[in-house]
Amino acid sequence: MMSLAILFAAASPQPAPPAEVQREIVVIGKRLATWKATIRSKDGRIQCVTTASSGDQAIDDIGCGAMSTCVPQFGPRIIASADKRRSPAERKALAAATNTEIAACLTAERGKLIGELADRRYEARLGSNNAAD
Repeated sequence: MMSLAILFAAASPQPAPPAEVQREIVVIGKRLATWKATIRSKDGRIQCVTTASSGDQAIDDIGCGAMSTCVPQFGPRIIASADKRRSPAERKALAAATNTEIAACLTAERGKLIGELADRRYEARLGSNNAAD
């Protein structure tokens, strides 16, 4: 009986973040949309290099952080989609499916990281406002 209560408590909706945090999330998302990067593999490690900065290092870090989390998960499929032993149609289909899954991962990871940054910035503003009191 207790585990059912825990399950319902875990599934209950979380309170909406303060309006300031919601605005910060929108601002970060818009700035992240201007960010661009390339990703490459070097010595078996994924490297993300910003090619068009958002103008905010913390936001650029979100972009690279998401790519560094998501892309390695699909490494074997990325390599398979470039394998010339496969037919062009098979490579194309595999690449499309892989890109869709990478995009879903990036969206989720960026959302998580944007929320964390918005929370940190909100808390920092609260702290600096309280220090002025």
